[in-house]
Amino acid sequence: MSNSTGAMRAPTIRPLRMKHLVFAAIAAMAAYVLYHNERFLIDATLPAWNHYDPFKWWLLPHGLAGACALLLVPMQFAEGFRRRHTAVHRTIGTLYVVAASSWRRSDSTSSISTKPKAPRGPSPSRP
Repeated sequence: MSNSTGAMRAPTIRPLRMKHLVFAAIAAMAAYVLYHNERFLIDATLPAWNHYDPFKWWLLPHGLAGACALLLVPMQFAEGFRRRHTAVHRTIGTLYVVAASSWRRSDSTSSISTKPKAPRGPSPSRP
């Protein structure tokens, strides 16, 4: 294709936006935390799994819902996405609100005991 002057515009490279740097920094921080603090999630042979063993299958839907929330919410704030796909934007927003409120309700009515366990061994002497 040519325009009236006969010259074609050179393709431009879109500049790196600040939001891309922010998302890259968040991804790097998540990877760091996952590797250094939450390594037991990746390696099931670590002794920390002994603590999570009784309720490990409750953690799977909780983790998947959290991952979906973290991945879907940035799309909600993308202005171009909102303008082009209004119906999808509203559907995702509704699903997010329903899921967040239902998970909060299930967390508060959970049957998992959060009471601290009694200390083992002899009780400390009192003065």
